[in-house]
Amino acid sequence: MKLKSILVVSLFLPFLHSGVVSAENDLSTNIVEEKNFREDFGLNSDTSFVKNVMENPNSKKTFGVALTDTEEKEMHRRIKIQEEYIPKIKNIIKANEAIDIIYIDQKNNGKIKVGFKNIRSRNTQNAIKQIQEEFGNEVEVFETVYSEEDLDNYNKQVWAAKDELLNQGIDLIMVSTDIINQTVTIGIAKTTKANVDFIKSYFKGMPISITEVTDPPTDTAVRGGEEIISTNNRGCSIGFGAKDSSGQYYVITAAHCSRIQNTSTGGWVYLSGQGWNYNGTYLGHASSRWSYYGMSDAMGIAVTNVTVKEMNLNGGLRTINGFQNSSNDVVGQVVCKTGHTTKVTCGKLTSRNVGYSVDGSTFFNLRGATATNTKGDSGGTVYSDYTVLGIVKGAAPGYPLVYSHVGNIANDLGITPTTK
Repeated sequence: MKLKSILVVSLFLPFLHSGVVSAENDLSTNIVEEKNFREDFGLNSDTSFVKNVMENPNSKKTFGVALTDTEEKEMHRRIKIQEEYIPKIKNIIKANEAIDIIYIDQKNNGKIKVGFKNIRSRNTQNAIKQIQEEFGNEVEVFETVYSEEDLDNYNKQVWAAKDELLNQGIDLIMVSTDIINQTVTIGIAKTTKANVDFIKSYFKGMPISITEVTDPPTDTAVRGGEEIISTNNRGCSIGFGAKDSSGQYYVITAAHCSRIQNTSTGGWVYLSGQGWNYNGTYLGHASSRWSYYGMSDAMGIAVTNVTVKEMNLNGGLRTINGFQNSSNDVVGQVVCKTGHTTKVTCGKLTSRNVGYSVDGSTFFNLRGATATNTKGDSGGTVYSDYTVLGIVKGAAPGYPLVYSHVGNIANDLGITPTTK
């Protein structure tokens, strides 16, 4: 079968439909995930209410869980606010050279919360006045001890001490920034008293919390599947389309999809040139534009006459109309993902800086969210409404979804996301 002049590659979200859930075991299996979503977003999580909504044939499932019509409209209202208000608020803060943190409190009706250091300074007061005049009750202002930049700098200091910690027998597995709780979370293999005491002493004065990581971070393992399949039968999901300055087009997915381990040396190798198929037809090959380190796990599959324009959602096509700037996401915002295994799942962003080492590479500034994913979802689109946020990398302790942000992918691969 030959490709037509333009092959439109759709991102297959599930054909979500309304239907009565009749099997009690299906209800018990899904109700935990449904209630978790509702608790995250401050919606009614009463068990009887949730069951009734799940069984109602008129319930909406755009966000991967059963919602009433009123609840779905409320979710769209919050997304509209985060997309319209957040960039404007950040511009006001930047123009006034104020130092801040900003996040969305989804449990409180999607309230935008802005914390300022030096809250009594003239610049900060000017910023607060402008924000309150333009956005009113949608924004709550408070005083914070640490800015997000402060916490990220502490995060970097922890990573810089990785070798010193290892010399002390402390295996540093992951580090993440938690702006809401004003701390840097340090994940180590064993939280013995000696290890904890050493870390507290070494990073004295820093706002840290220490946790034991029993299940190390992993990439979402790939498998054979129906979305895109490599020539050696490894399956992943499509992320988004892009092109470089020469006009070459790419389909973006996770780089670990084209990495294999050398059985002799134990090292990992990227299979540049590996072929990938879509629906039984040759799609393209793994290009030299790839990154498996730092802020992204991504690669470009070089293609000819292929575009990624749409997502298939709820039985209809949803057009991708934008790509988020990496400086415009905020903790608490709505995050959804689609992959060919678990389809659509939604949650909220909980950290803009998750870092860990896996398969010989160290990552940082990955995003952590509460949406779920599993094998085969790697490379799938992470999105909010019509806007692409990034692609699925995998999961880490405390973060059911870890993803590479589209802005960081663009910088690392030297490409421009596009739907054309």
